[in-house]
Amino acid sequence: MKLVTQLYIDTSGNPTGTPTYERVELFDFESIELTSTIQEVRDIGSVFTDFSQSFSVPASQNNNRVLKHYYNTELSQSFDARIKQRGLIVINGITFREGYVRLSESTLKNGKPSTYELTFFGELVNLKQALG
Repeated sequence: MKLVTQLYIDTSGNPTGTPTYERVELFDFESIELTSTIQEVRDIGSVFTDFSQSFSVPASQNNNRVLKHYYNTELSQSFDARIKQRGLIVINGITFREGYVRLSESTLKNGKPSTYELTFFGELVNLKQALG
């Protein structure tokens, strides 16, 4: 059975409101590798969730719309990469992980967008956040 992975990003712009998830197109050859770990439980600021290595997604027409043409610095309402957006990883139609997606960069080739670099973090980014 082939596993079909899908990534969804909240495009509502309201981190406390109801999310509006939109599907992000993935490369066929790119994988999302998740690491589940609790690092140094004595340090309350340590990572306490799932996280992925950075992975690339194509700068397709759909992804440019979802990521609000991040590569274009002239747009005033572009994607704010300083803020992690809510996201979902879905495998074969079943939600696998809920969390946050961070956009770290976009790559241009010949003046046109080529790829976006993303990282996925689980819902609980760190214990300090959970405890307030």
